[in-house]
Amino acid sequence: ALVDSRAYAIFVNYCFARRHKLKTNKLAQEIHIYNANESRNRSRSIRQYIWLNVTVDKHHSCQACLVTNLEEKDMFLSFSYFKKHNPEI
Repeated sequence: ALVDSRAYAIFVNYCFARRHKLKTNKLAQEIHIYNANESRNRSRSIRQYIWLNVTVDKHHSCQACLVTNLEEKDMFLSFSYFKKHNPEI
């Protein structure tokens, strides 16, 4: 996983979700998405999310994660996740 201080949510790579056969849910409204360098993401928009049990150190939580193309990364954890849950890393 990668920590991204500018990310506003937790993101999971669609390849990771497919590889682990995770159940996806449809968003009520799609979200247009841009990369950190302000270029348009290859996926163009996010239409799905998953519920995922996230464990960092000894901290466990169930998180709604947006599914998109993250290239070679499996997951992006937002700074707000760490601020809220304050795990030791």
